[in-house]
Amino acid sequence: MSFVVWFYLIHTTFVDFYLPAEHVSILVEQGFSLGLAKALAENAQSFDQRIWIVDNSGSMQIGDGHRVKDIDGKITMLPATRWEEIQDTVIYHSQMAAVLNSHTRFRLLNDPGQTVGGQEFSVGRSSTTVENDIRNARKIITRAKPDGVTPLTAHIWDIEQEIRQMLPKLQRTGRRVRKF
Repeated sequence: MSFVVWFYLIHTTFVDFYLPAEHVSILVEQGFSLGLAKALAENAQSFDQRIWIVDNSGSMQIGDGHRVKDIDGKITMLPATRWEEIQDTVIYHSQMAAVLNSHTRFRLLNDPGQTVGGQEFSVGRSSTTVENDIRNARKIITRAKPDGVTPLTAHIWDIEQEIRQMLPKLQRTGRRVRKF
């Protein structure tokens, strides 16, 4: 796999859906069609939380990845390591989470070390901290270096346990949990 990103979505059922117009307009300005922008905003409103497991193991140093860059108005694919590819992906999705005010947690497979930052960071939990959240996400993902093994199963089990502990509250409040 060029990079591994697993995520769990915690879903909330909405009877009356409120679609913030500013979210849609920001996405349209970025080049999304109006229909796709509305679908993304609706999805963000439907799911309370996203949890990404980000592979920062040693295999991410392999140079079979790609970076998408806009060079003089032309979208170009540039060769990159898997880690550079996932860094771009995490930065993009942290910014998207901020635009959509959609709580998103990113969990690195391996601890990047105290000088880099936490093994888990989030964006979009609160609209008052979103700028700091984005700065923190960018700082951690750009300072972290791929190293170590791929302890994917342990992380999946940990997240599964978190969700199981949340189930009674989610059920009382009419929320559902979906795993993808």
